[in-house]
Amino acid sequence: MKAPTRPPAFLERLNLGALLRLAANNPEEELAAFALERAVGELLEVEIEHRTTGAHANAGYASASPLAFAGMAGGDAPGQSDRIADAATRYRGANAWRGLALSLLGTLRESSQRAALVSAYLIRPTGAARRSPRMMTAAEACDPERLATIYQRLGWPPRSGPVFDTPKALSGAASYARKRMRQALAERLADAVGRDADPGSPCHE
Repeated sequence: MKAPTRPPAFLERLNLGALLRLAANNPEEELAAFALERAVGELLEVEIEHRTTGAHANAGYASASPLAFAGMAGGDAPGQSDRIADAATRYRGANAWRGLALSLLGTLRESSQRAALVSAYLIRPTGAARRSPRMMTAAEACDPERLATIYQRLGWPPRSGPVFDTPKALSGAASYARKRMRQALAERLADAVGRDADPGSPCHE
């Protein structure tokens, strides 16, 4: 499958169900690849949201939700928002999609799972003020101390799992993991269409 490069802007306005239906209805088109990439990113965010704010028993459970500052703009432009705000509006109390997220992550080795989730966890800093512990660069995330903290927030023992020496190593591992997840998701959508099931439902499997 061709790797998506420049997804159309309108995909950002679609929820997961609409993204999956779009991918299922256009399986041979580049638009499907764009929709799948976006859907995988959304599903990773569902899992991150669950691990950092919903799974109170997790070793990495955060005492302060990353969504605490969701209503505050980042950067210098008035009204500018980031993925924290998106998560607040899309996923609070709506984790019916987590089963699909876990299923796709389950197709990966743990090292690939970690790369995908760590990469998705990062929010690019938009200014001097960092309003969330998730706001950091990939280079900062590769620092052993910071990586240990991220692992803990995501529910793993802090000093376990792979170490990413450079941003390129993290990016490469995450890109591979996302590609595998897109392929698995495309197969599941094709199966759902073949069974005349709704590909845009979290219970379509």
